[in-house]
Amino acid sequence: MNIIKKIRDRHQNELILLLVFLVLLEVTMALIPDHTQRWSVIGTIMEQMPELGFMALAMLVPVLAGGVNLSITTGAAFSAIIAAKFMYLPWGQKHASLAAIIGAFLLIGISAATGLLNGYLIGYLGIPAMLSTLTTGMIFEGLGLVMTEGTSVGIRQTQFMDLASGKIGPVPFSLIFYILAVLFVTYLLERSGWGTQVHQIGNNKEAAVLSGADAAKTILFVYVFSGVMYGFSGMLISARYCSAKADYGASYLLMALTAVVMGGTGFYGERGTVGGTILAVLILKFLSGGLGTACQWDKNVINILCGGILIFVLALHYEKRKKIAALRKRRRNRRGRLS
Repeated sequence: MNIIKKIRDRHQNELILLLVFLVLLEVTMALIPDHTQRWSVIGTIMEQMPELGFMALAMLVPVLAGGVNLSITTGAAFSAIIAAKFMYLPWGQKHASLAAIIGAFLLIGISAATGLLNGYLIGYLGIPAMLSTLTTGMIFEGLGLVMTEGTSVGIRQTQFMDLASGKIGPVPFSLIFYILAVLFVTYLLERSGWGTQVHQIGNNKEAAVLSGADAAKTILFVYVFSGVMYGFSGMLISARYCSAKADYGASYLLMALTAVVMGGTGFYGERGTVGGTILAVLILKFLSGGLGTACQWDKNVINILCGGILIFVLALHYEKRKKIAALRKRRRNRRGRLS
C-alpha cells in the first residue's frame, strides 16, 4: 500500500493524464463505428505522433531550464529546406541513396546550428529566451521564404521518404525511433549530471551558479539539444510531405508548448517529467487526429482547443503557486510568533 501511495503522490499528474487519454481513446473509438476506419485512424496517429513528440521534447528541455524555445517549428522548416535543396541538386538525383543519408545528417546539423545560435544569445549574451527565440524564429522563417520564394522544395529520394512511411512489421519506424529518443532523454534528464544542472538552473539560476554550475555552457547545450530534437521532427515532416516548405509544422509550436505544460512542466519552476509530456502528446494527437477526424473538425478548431487547454493549465499552475506561496508565508509567520 505504501508503494502504491508513493507512486500516486509522485506521479499524480501522469495518472490523471493517463485517465484522460483512456477516456479520449474510448470516445474516439465510439465515434468511429467502422472497424477498418478505426484502425486506420489509430495507425495514422501512431505514424504522425513522433513529429509532435520530437517538437515537445525540443520545447521541454528549454522550459525545464527556465526558458522557452519559440523557434522550434521555423528552425525545423529552415533546416529541412536546406537539406531538400541539397538533395534536389543533379548530384543528389544521380546518387539518391547517398544523398538521402547526407541530407538527413545535414538537416540535423543545421538544426543543431540554429540551436547553437539560440543558446549563445541566451546563455552568453543574456538575452531573454522568449525574445531571443522569437527573433531567431522570424529570421529562420524569413530565410526559408527567401530560399523557396514561398513554394515547396520537392524531395524525390524514396530512401528519405521511408523515414516517415517505413515500418518494421506493423510498427512505424518513426515510432520506434521516437521511443528510443524518449528513453535517451529520460536518462539524460533524470540520471545524468547535465540533467541535474538543467533542473537546478530552471529552479534557481543564481543558486546553481553559486553551487558551481556553468550556467552559460549548460544553457548553450540545452538549446543545441533542442535543435537536434526539432531537427528530427523536421526530418519526419519533410519525409511525409516529400518536400520542404517554410510553414510546414507551424501548428506544432502551440501544441508542443501545450504538451509540455500539460505534462507538469511550468514557467514558475514546476518540475514536470518526460512521461507526462509524452502522455500529453498522445492526448493532443488523439484530440486532433482521432476526435478531430471523427467529428470532422477544421484544424483551426484544434488550435482553439489547444490554446484553451494551455490557458487553463497555466491558470491552474498559477493558482497552485499562489497557494504554495501563501502556505509558506503562514509557516514563516507561525515560526516568527513561536520564537
